[in-house]
Amino acid sequence: MIKKLSKALAGIFRGAWRAIVNGLGILKAHPQILIYPYLAALFILLTYPVVNGLVFKVWSEVAHSTIFTTVNDTVVIGETPRFLRILLGLVAFSVFYTVFVTAYFTTAMAAAALANLDNKPTPWYYGLAGVGRHFGRVTKFASLAIFFFPLSIIAQRHKPVKELPGVIGSSLSLNMAQLAPAILSTNQGVMPTIRQSVDTLGRAWRENLVVKVALWLLILAILSFGFLPQFVREHWVNADTAQLVGALTAILVSFVAYVVTKVIGSVFTATLYHRASNNKNT
Repeated sequence: MIKKLSKALAGIFRGAWRAIVNGLGILKAHPQILIYPYLAALFILLTYPVVNGLVFKVWSEVAHSTIFTTVNDTVVIGETPRFLRILLGLVAFSVFYTVFVTAYFTTAMAAAALANLDNKPTPWYYGLAGVGRHFGRVTKFASLAIFFFPLSIIAQRHKPVKELPGVIGSSLSLNMAQLAPAILSTNQGVMPTIRQSVDTLGRAWRENLVVKVALWLLILAILSFGFLPQFVREHWVNADTAQLVGALTAILVSFVAYVVTKVIGSVFTATLYHRASNNKNT
């Protein structure tokens, strides 16, 4: 039993590694698609401060200081409540903003990678053009991204109980890169689109899940270097200002690192999807 399980796990990890190697091969053979992570980073740096400023203005008015000034009947008015109020608003907005920016550029990257795997001529804007033509559908699925797991479970409810491990595993591994082909090439509803993507990937969900976990570990490793408040505080004149500036810097750096890593990682999922699609059609 243990030997059989070890052999199965070894096969899954080999498949995931193959997808990563093939994905890196695509990036090497078609370096023009690397423009997407650069564009994603540039887009964030240009839009985040402006949009965040507008959101924070609204947040400051909604989240009145009285919400934060009393804790257990003890008045705690001062800089800390203001700092916490700002930080809570920024974190909440960043999560929302990240989902959409990641969805757009991940879909563009996956579309370009799949086209290159099919040997189609792909100018540098190929993926972005696809997202632009289907902007409404991409936005709709981006808004549902945090619900992919339960939606995928529901979409596969017709499968027998014996396939429950596969249903759960494929639902955990579902992402925008995997959905990109169905989103951009069909006009189906949410459930049929998810079902088509999951069924096409088939048993390769195991490798896709390994790739997804590996990307999350990489993101966490990168983010561990993104929190700079202490460094900034030690080199800033005003400690209170340094605390806020350090937190803002940490959020922005972490945000950029997360999105760029996810965009590049979508190539690996696209590779798995392409291979599974070809195997299904043969």
